[in-house]
Amino acid sequence: MHATASGLPAGKTVALTWGTVDGGWVVEDYYHFRGKKYSETTPPLGQFPAAASGRLDACFVVPEDYGGVHEVIALVDGAPVAQSAINVTQTFALTPASGPVGTPIELKVTGLGWRTMESTWVLNW
Repeated sequence: MHATASGLPAGKTVALTWGTVDGGWVVEDYYHFRGKKYSETTPPLGQFPAAASGRLDACFVVPEDYGGVHEVIALVDGAPVAQSAINVTQTFALTPASGPVGTPIELKVTGLGWRTMESTWVLNW
């Protein structure tokens, strides 16, 4: 991903953070499903120098994460100075594409959301 910003403090280091959640299913005694529990977290994406003009040009890899909108926040000296967002979309890949009856298939899904309506899908075959 390529991120740019302007109007930042000249020559300062800009830390970029990724807004996401940690958590998952809450299961007790191996089989009692009690729901889901998540907490917000902002892991670092990296630190990048702002030019003398106050412009930021940063490149980073989008983390493999839950689907949906993720805030990218720029911090200078620990204080937020800019914010944007990236939408991680869901993808579905079925392999192999064809084969005789009985061929094992694999469905790989990335970018499922963590909220109920974004994380529940039905597969018919």
